[in-house]
Order: sequence, then structure tokens, then C-alpha cells
Amino acid sequence: MVDEAVQARWFRRGLPAVVLVALWLRCPVPLPAWRHFDETAFILLPLGFWGGDLDPHYFNYPTFHFYLTSALYYLYWLGGWAAGAAQTAREFVAFQYLVDGSAVLGVARGLNVVLSTATVAAVALLGRRLYGARVGLLAALVLAIMPLATRFAPLANTDTPALFWSVLALLWAVRARWSRSHREAIVAGLFLGLAAATKYPAALVSVPVAVALTTGWSSTALRRLCICGLSALLVFAVASPFIWLNPTLFWRHFSDMAQSHLLAPAGTPGPRHVLDTLRYACGTIGLGVLVLSTVAAVCRRTWQDLIVVTAGLAYILVLLAGSSFLRYGLPLAPVIALLLARGLVRPARSVWMVGLVVVVLAEPLYVSAHSRYLLAGDDTRSQARAWLEQQAPEGAWLDEPGSPCGRIDLLRPQEVIVRQAHFLRSHGAEQLLLAYQHLARLPHLPPLFPPGVSDHFQGARADTEVERVPAVRIYYDHPLCGEAGAAPKGDPRQFNPGLLSAAVFDWQDWYFLPTRSLSATAMTGPRVAIVLQKSPPLPVVRTPDFFEAMAWIMEAVVAARSGDTDTALKRYDRVLQAWPKPEAIVGHQVAAGIQTQIARLRHRARGVEVHPRAG
Repeated sequence: MVDEAVQARWFRRGLPAVVLVALWLRCPVPLPAWRHFDETAFILLPLGFWGGDLDPHYFNYPTFHFYLTSALYYLYWLGGWAAGAAQTAREFVAFQYLVDGSAVLGVARGLNVVLSTATVAAVALLGRRLYGARVGLLAALVLAIMPLATRFAPLANTDTPALFWSVLALLWAVRARWSRSHREAIVAGLFLGLAAATKYPAALVSVPVAVALTTGWSSTALRRLCICGLSALLVFAVASPFIWLNPTLFWRHFSDMAQSHLLAPAGTPGPRHVLDTLRYACGTIGLGVLVLSTVAAVCRRTWQDLIVVTAGLAYILVLLAGSSFLRYGLPLAPVIALLLARGLVRPARSVWMVGLVVVVLAEPLYVSAHSRYLLAGDDTRSQARAWLEQQAPEGAWLDEPGSPCGRIDLLRPQEVIVRQAHFLRSHGAEQLLLAYQHLARLPHLPPLFPPGVSDHFQGARADTEVERVPAVRIYYDHPLCGEAGAAPKGDPRQFNPGLLSAAVFDWQDWYFLPTRSLSATAMTGPRVAIVLQKSPPLPVVRTPDFFEAMAWIMEAVVAARSGDTDTALKRYDRVLQAWPKPEAIVGHQVAAGIQTQIARLRHRARGVEVHPRAG
């Protein structure tokens, strides 16, 4: 056996190397050029706070991490401004919010890389407190190379930071167990509150925290537990305040989210999902060691094992409740690392232990390294976007029939309209008008792709306002959603990721990476085929012209609110001259709103009072 002094020396020397390995696996260079659907929230919500309204008006997530990223975005803009960037804060928000938020998204992703790497160090400290320095260092190594942990680190989400705060809460709860003061219990409550204010299910860490504070019951255990709980509630209330200030909207969003993600099973059944998650985390051989180590922990029934096992059980119940998000299994990663490390140190001789570690961790290391390679490499959607921006004619319309799975990240009018609704709520109509005016003046904007080849323009004259431009038809072939539309004819431009049929995708997170058979695909993304085809006469909608027309709409809205009917009608007339059929560009709902406002303004101009109605 190695004495404690030698183990402590190995721990101090080995932990920095383990942290560097964790950082390398979690930080692909470059970061993925494609965007996860949920990452849009990390553009809209943090930049929305810059308008002065700290209410997110969206409670599928708590608010703390969005406040934190908003502050980092401001520092990012401030650094660019100090370095000579010409953009004001309002101009920065306008571009990132309404056109391309990849810059701020990179900041959010970088933050998660740092927090995920820091979680490895926190697990090392937790393992040392529970089982000693050797188990702590080995648990950190297991977590550093674990695919379940590395896979989500370089993307913007709330799962990664929630895990960081949860591990710190448990670490300080274990420290509080031995402390005579209540300071550690207060700090444990602080981290528990931050975890719950980052992601609601992270509040389940309160179960092992309570076990850590009350095992070996003493006269002060109940007092420590109450202090920790009060501290957590206070921090949660401060870090996500509008849950209390806007309770009706919070409950509607929270209940809808819980019903759709937890109470409505989709795809993989709960037990199968748990098994797939555990196998993906530690590999086939590692899964066997994990089972044996868990059985041994249940049989030993020490206070350390009780804390770890209850932590794992709490999160397994979430997976069994019906959600098949792979990232919902992320809170299990520290538990798996601790139990697996506990099982790997069983051999008495160090040489046998090292051999067992190499055999068990070989598969997880390969999967994480290959995932990093895929994340840093090309993606079919990114390749297709670059080709479209270079080859598609200016003003080309976009036709994407069928499945929405894995669509290319392009500038589409309907997405601008959706973001406009969020922008109005946070910044107001006047600021949106200024934003559109600024964007209309910007050079080198990405091309705009109006939606679909609409029959609204069939039979129109091909004059100076209406030209014949090719339409872009895009076909997607995705393992879960299948093909969209008929097979392309002729010689389409194709982007092929590899043998998709040999890859296994999890049901909800298909837009990340395949979970197994990684070598079957050469890159991420679905199979994409693009065809340039003839179309009926369509108006050419250039990007600056689109934003200029949107500015006219907002000028009309602002003028109508101030009572300037003539100006409002003139601006709407300019919009209709540029877009004879606005519903083909901005959708039926916005077009109907424009027509309704025009009718009201004309009645007002004639001195006729119109009773306001919805729509």
C-alpha cells in the first residue's frame, strides 16, 4: 500500500496534468461552426437584458446563467470597443441579435469549456474528501476523458454550469460534516442555490447534500441542514428573481417544459436510456466495473458510499421519468467517476491497478478524442452554408420541404420576425427601429433567403421590380427524420457526412453527434443535397433592402403610436411598393397585421373611430 503522504504528492503533481487533458478534450479548435437549436436562447436572453428589462419572459430555464453570460458579453463588447471597434453597444446588439450571434455564442461556449474543466478539479477534491487522494485523482481522470462530460462542454447550455455548481455544493456539504462552524453549510447552500438557479433539475443535488449534512447525526446536524436550506433558497431567489416576480408566466412555462420533457416519453424507454447513458459514459468494460463497484458500495453502507449512491439514484429517477435527452444524464457523470475510480483502486498492487485503468479507460478516451475530432472538423451544414453564400444568386428564394431536422443555419426572414418579437419585448419599438436602420446601412451582410417558392408571384410581370431568379431547393436526409421531399433530380451539389445508417443517434440530441459507431461518419450533420432550379417571376429581396423595409414598418408603428397618421401611411405604402405580396416574405401573420394597421390608419385619417380588436 502507498502511504498517505505519497498519495498526496501524486495528487498535487498529477491533478494539473489531468486538468490539461480535460481542457484539451473539451475545447475543439475551432469550435463547432453549426448551432444547436437550444443555443439560440444564449443569444436572445442575455442580449435582451441590455435593454434594461431583466425579466427574461421565458422560464424553460432559470435565469442565473443567462445573467452571467450577459455580463460576459458586455465585457467582450467593451474589449472590442476599447481595441478600436467602431460599434456602439446598440449596434453590437442589433447585429448579434438579428443577423448573426456566433460571436457572443462563442463566449458562452468558452465559459462552458472553462466550467466543465473546473468540474474535473472539483471532483478530484470531492473524491479526496470522500475516499482519499488516490481515488480523487483517478475520479478526476475518469471524468476528464468521459464522453458524457466532454460531449456537451463546448456548446452553450445550462447543463454544464449546473453540474459545476452541484459538485461544489456537495463538496462543501462534505466539508461541513466535519466543521464545527456553520460557514461551510452556508457555502454549500450558496452553491446549491446557484445550481438550482442554473437548471431546475440540479436542485436534486439537495438529496446527497442533505445526506452529507445529517449522516453521523449530531446535535448540530439539523441546524446545519436548516442553515444550508435557507441559504440555498435565498440565493435561488436572488439569482433568478423573476420566478417570484412573474409567477404566472413562470408556472406556465415550467409546467409545459416539465410535461414535454419529463412526463411525455419519446424515443428510448427510460431503463434503456439509463443503460445507454451509462455505457456511453464509461464504455462496455467500464460498465461492468461500475456495476460491481456500485454493488460493493451498497453492501458496505459507509457514509461516503451513501452520499454517492443517493446522488446517483436521484438523477436516475429523472431519466426514468421519461426524458430521453442524453444531456439529462450529465449529472450522473461525477457519480460514475467516483464509483468507477473506487472500483479501479481495488487491486492491491499498483501495476495491476494501472493495467486495469488502461483497459477500462481506453474506450472512453477513444470516443472523446474522436468526438473532439468531429466537433473541430467540417460539418455538412457548415459546408452547405458556405457553398450557398458563394454560389447562390443574389435574391434567390429558399425551398425546404418536409422535415425540419438538421437544417442549415441561414438568414431567413421568418427567423428575423421571431427574434423581432423578443427584441420588442426587451428593447422596445424605438430601439428596434434604430437597429433596422443600422443594419440597412451595413455592408457585407450575409445573404437573405426568403422562404419557399410561393405561388403569390406566379403570373407577375417581369419588370424592374420583379425579376426571374433561381430558387434554391434543399433536400435533407437524416437518420431520425428521414428524407425531406422527393429525391433530387439532375446533378445536385451534395454534402455527405458518411455512412449514417451505421451510426447510432440519441433521439433528442441528434443535432450533436452520433453516440456510437463514431468511425462510420467522417463529419457531423445530415446528408444535404442542393439544387438550383427555375422559378416563377419573384421579387429580388436583398439583405439591406429587407432591413430597410423592416425599418419602414417600425417607422410606421412608431408614427402611428405618436398620432402621426400621414407618416405612418406613407411608410406602409413604401413597404407595399417594395413588397407587393408581403405575406410571401414575412408570413401571413405579419402581413395581416400590416393590412389591419393600414385600415385603422385610413379610418383615423377620415375621422372615423375604429374599435381596436385583436390581430
